[in-house]
Amino acid sequence: MYMLYIGVLSVFAVCSLWSFLWFLLILFTFCLQMSTSLQPYIGYANGASRSTQNISSTAWYIYALISELLSLQGICIGRSTNNIIEYSAVIRLLYDSISHGICHIVVRIDSQLVVLHLNNVYSVHSPTMLRMILRVFLLGRHFDYIQYQHIPRSLNTLV
Repeated sequence: MYMLYIGVLSVFAVCSLWSFLWFLLILFTFCLQMSTSLQPYIGYANGASRSTQNISSTAWYIYALISELLSLQGICIGRSTNNIIEYSAVIRLLYDSISHGICHIVVRIDSQLVVLHLNNVYSVHSPTMLRMILRVFLLGRHFDYIQYQHIPRSLNTLV
């Protein structure tokens, strides 16, 4: 009877060991998939306005961390101020990110004012800019992780 009990325990221990190893393998695979899917994409946005010619445009692009260009787009908006154009670029970038199913993004902009507004360092007094900021914040709710960073204009050359 005692030997049967030890035999059952040893079979149970071997089965439990294999079950435990299988569980660890599944857990490791899941964590590996989650860690690669949680890596944020990098989005660059820029706007340009020429007051003498009444022409304004925005451009943006999205990179995966493996240096893969996911999207590169731009549009001509028409007459507007430079700050509104910068916000329009961020809004278009966020729309494009949502359409690609991105849920983690770092937005890099060369406009320090826009970054400080979006990071709640500066307050906004203009009603037009307040509407743009509210639109950015509403779009930002679609993301699990979003960060706004200021970069020098020299690093934002592709846009």
